[in-house]
Amino acid sequence: MLTDDQLAALEAAWAPARAAGVLGRATVHTLWEHTAGFASAVCSHFGRESADLSGRLIDVGTGAGVPGLLLAQQLPGCHITLVDANERRLDHVRRARRALGLEDRTTVMHARAEDLATDLRYRTGFDGAVSRLLAEPSDSAELLAPLVRDGGVIVVSTAQRWQSIWDQLPVPELPLGAATHHGAEDRFVQIPRLGPVSDDLPRREKARRRQPYLRG
Repeated sequence: MLTDDQLAALEAAWAPARAAGVLGRATVHTLWEHTAGFASAVCSHFGRESADLSGRLIDVGTGAGVPGLLLAQQLPGCHITLVDANERRLDHVRRARRALGLEDRTTVMHARAEDLATDLRYRTGFDGAVSRLLAEPSDSAELLAPLVRDGGVIVVSTAQRWQSIWDQLPVPELPLGAATHHGAEDRFVQIPRLGPVSDDLPRREKARRRQPYLRG
């Protein structure tokens, strides 16, 4: 858990995010416990304990830095890239990572998921991808799959109404295995990346909306 000094510094750093409605009302303790679900699912995929896991993870749609910043605390051997399409939200991320002293183990990027997934500098460049509030299941799966290497993992927190949609995996169009549910009330899905990603993925937003690979 965070030290008292870290907790106080993080609360102060995130105060503007709360005022702006970016972070919501959840306490840091609640966010920490939620992030532990991501960490558990990632570690389970690789068969490692949190202290022993190393690699590169990406948090897409990070908002104010959840789960990415807290994941960096819980998985000290990993480098976390935190991505959001809204530059103002990333100001909250930068303020919070300074408060926790995580500049050396995190990268903050202003980018859209679609652009990042087609950029050869980042495509298949991560051991795992996590997302808390990115999109509905079909969109999330299609946007995150190209970012993860073969043998890597996607972990997404999901609403109960979407659990049956994730259960449609695997599908022929995506290089993903079956989804495994994790955590209390199956709040997380763990999805392995299997095989190569088609050059056509991700499709443009209109195509994804018109013909989703996962239907709900």
